[in-house]
Amino acid sequence: MSKISVIISHEYRTRVRAKWFIISTLLAPFGLALIIAVPVLAAVLAGDGAEGKVVVLDRTDSLGAAVVKTDTARYQIADDRTETQLAEAVKNEEIQAYVLIPSNILDSGKVTMYSRGGSGIAFESSVQEALEPLIVKARLQKVGTDTAVIDLVERGIDVVSLKVTDTGIEADASKASAMMGYMGGFMIYMLIFLYGTMVMRGVVEEKANRIIEVLASSARPFEIMMGKVIGIGLVGLTQLVLWFALGSLVMMGVGALLAPSMSPETMQNMQQLQASNPSQNMGVGGALASSGIVLPHISLVTILMFIFNFFAGYFLYASLFAAVGSAVDQESDANSLTQMVPSQLLSR
Repeated sequence: MSKISVIISHEYRTRVRAKWFIISTLLAPFGLALIIAVPVLAAVLAGDGAEGKVVVLDRTDSLGAAVVKTDTARYQIADDRTETQLAEAVKNEEIQAYVLIPSNILDSGKVTMYSRGGSGIAFESSVQEALEPLIVKARLQKVGTDTAVIDLVERGIDVVSLKVTDTGIEADASKASAMMGYMGGFMIYMLIFLYGTMVMRGVVEEKANRIIEVLASSARPFEIMMGKVIGIGLVGLTQLVLWFALGSLVMMGVGALLAPSMSPETMQNMQQLQASNPSQNMGVGGALASSGIVLPHISLVTILMFIFNFFAGYFLYASLFAAVGSAVDQESDANSLTQMVPSQLLSR
């Protein structure tokens, strides 16, 4: 065991002090934060593309007023203005756009919007979302559907998922649990492949540099491989722990940065969730909870099982990678053999 512990210590210290380990450990949590924060910030800063009034030129004498009622701050009726006058208003930047609703809209389903361009997809989508339900409702009324039936159909349903536990009724976090399980499994796969390949490269390097001859004279092959596999496995576990700690701090920082850009309704929902569940994080977790995604409680048993699965998979496939490394003399010769190991890993 003393010889194995010396090899473990050497493998662990050599790789933990390497620049690649320090850089990858620090950059990975920030990369995750950027993946989450950049789309949210881009959507908040870009807004919906609204820069002024949108005039509705209605040929049906009914839909235009209904559209204006949906958002009086954005939409207004054209009144007696013609298309030429509205086009001039668009060119002079007096209005952002005008929408022409033709008289046969219920049959054609085509609405024309004239603008200066460059408003973005979000602006066009918002105009479509304002018009579409009104046109659908008008079509139903045209075929004789009762308005009460239409209102009943449009009401829809909301499914609130709860779970029954020994302590009472709690919010169900099955969606977030599935997401975290997928991410955890993918992380284990990547780390097993990364550090298993590292074991193979270490074996090939020692054979090429004749280091294995010196080691074989003082330690048995079993002790050498066991020390190498355990040492590199501890490097992977260390990186996982550091990623979890740094990732938690980074996500808390991202939540604090995104808080000012959240709408008052979202902040109110987060405050209500915090009052009902004081353990709920008010950062990114609170934002997810306000949108219907509840973060699950991660118990110590779950963490220990995650570590066990990592080590079990790592020891199995690191042994396969080590066998590949022992069968070749150069790293380039191992490429054809290592293709079989990832395929077996994916099939699991």
